[in-house]
Amino acid sequence: MNFDIWMTAFRDGNVAWIPVESILERFVPHIAEPNGIEAEDDWYPLRFGHGQASGGLSLHPRDDCCVPGLSVERPPEDLAFWQIIAGILRDFPCVLYWPSTIKTFCMGKAELLAHLPADFVESCGAPVVSTDAAYIRDWIGAHS
Repeated sequence: MNFDIWMTAFRDGNVAWIPVESILERFVPHIAEPNGIEAEDDWYPLRFGHGQASGGLSLHPRDDCCVPGLSVERPPEDLAFWQIIAGILRDFPCVLYWPSTIKTFCMGKAELLAHLPADFVESCGAPVVSTDAAYIRDWIGAHS
C-alpha cells in the first residue's frame, strides 16, 4: 500500500496515552533495526513477509513512556502486520484512519465512539467496528 495509516487513542473526548512498550513489543519481531531498538528512537524500519522492507513505524512520544498513537508509512499487505493493528484496536482505545475514498475510519469497539471528539467523527465519517485483521486490511484496500 502506497500511503500512510494513523492510529490515535482517545478517552473522554481527548487524546489518550498508550505505553510505548505496549506498542513496540508487538512490532519487535518485525523491526529491521541493525543496531537494536533505542529508547529515544521514534521511527523504526519494518520487515514483514520474506524479510522485505515494509515501510516504517513512527511513534511520537510526548514523554519517556507514552504515545498518543502511531503511524505506519507504506503498510504491508502481510496479514501478520494487520494482526498487530487489529490487536492494538482490540486492546486500546484507538481509531485507525487513512487517506480514504469515502469518509470512514476503523475502531475495535463500538463503545469507543462516545469517547471521540465530535470534530473527529464529523471529518472522518462513519466508523467500521472490527478487530478482524483480514477484514480491516481488505476494507482499507477497497477504500484507499
